This record gives sequence, structure tokens and C-alpha cells, in this order.
Amino acid sequence: ESGIRVEEIADQRGCVRDLNVTYPDGQPMVELDGLQIAPGTRLLVQGKSGAGKSTLLRSIAGLWPYGDGDVKLPERAKIAFLPQRNYMPDGTLASLMSYPDAPDTHDDADYVELLEAFGLARLAPQLHNFMPWNRILSPGEQQRIAAARAILARPDFLFVDEATSALDAQLEEQLYKALVQRLPGAAIISVAHRESVAAYHDRRLLIENGVATV
Repeated sequence: ESGIRVEEIADQRGCVRDLNVTYPDGQPMVELDGLQIAPGTRLLVQGKSGAGKSTLLRSIAGLWPYGDGDVKLPERAKIAFLPQRNYMPDGTLASLMSYPDAPDTHDDADYVELLEAFGLARLAPQLHNFMPWNRILSPGEQQRIAAARAILARPDFLFVDEATSALDAQLEEQLYKALVQRLPGAAIISVAHRESVAAYHDRRLLIENGVATV
């Protein structure tokens, strides 16, 4: 059972209070006294390698159980998480982009438009071909497909955990620009290493010596 209490509240904003993230053995990793996450927030989490950035992100998203504290999210909020390596089962491109929804949830024109926006227009003719795409697409192409998936899902909270690690600087900026422009009302909380990504965020959460501060 998790010591981190995640609950829904009747508010448009999410908040974190007295969060202490630990390793599975109980050793402290990072603490965060308080954080407000309003709709449209663009928050960049930074810190040295091993500081606990990704784990803090998972804790706020309700994916890391070790520690204690309170995470409160709006009622019925839709949450999406973009990791470095995404779920890419055998199937059609349309099914990968629409996951977890059915492919017919969206029009083909929506899929094609996003493929073009992410520089993957060459894949459009194969939209409904059943193939082992996780072995066909490069890691960078898979990350762009996952970003398109997030845009189609239209989440209220989008957690981006080094999900551009396989992209060069130009493609990374292209991806973040698309996320910000196409999800204007979503709160986007990111872990990324290139300083150029900061241009697409308006707040920073810095982790130093086991303490996270805004």
C-alpha cells in the first residue's frame, strides 16, 4: 500500500503537499513541501543526474508508491505519461496513435496531419497496415508517435519524462512546440536535459540536495 495519498478534489488545480519520496527500502530520495499545478502550467523539473527527477514526476502522477505525502488532482482529470520508451505493441499506426482508444475514435485526417507535423508523412500510406512497428520505427520515431498519441488523448495533465531523449535539438523543439500549441489547457510537467526546452515552460522545479523547490 502506498504511503503517498493520491485523491481527487473539486478544483481545477492540482496540488502537492508535504511529499517525501523514498527508495523502496525507505531511504529518502527527494522532498517537496508544496506545489500548485493550474491548467496550462508549463513546469520543467531540473537537477543533476540521479537527483530523483523522474521518480518525483512518477510520484505526482500516482505511479510511484514509496514515500508519504498528499497529491490532489481535479476530479475526473485525464492524465497521460510520456516515458523515454513507450508502449508500442504490434498493430496499425492508427491503433498506436489512438491507444488506449480504438482507432476509429479519430478520423484518418487527424492521424495524417500529426504524422506530417512530426516529420513522419512518409508513414501516412501505411496508417492501417498491421506491422511490428516497435521493430520498424527508430527510437526517435517512436517518441514522435507517442507525442502524437498524447495530443490525440487531450489530457488535463501531461507528464513528459525525458520523452525526447532520442531526438536531436531541432526535433525536440518541434515536438515541444506542438505539445504547447495543441494542448493549451493542459498542465505539462517535464523532465528534459537540453536548456532550449526551458523556452516552452514558464516555471522551474529545481532539485538540489534532496529538496525540490520552485
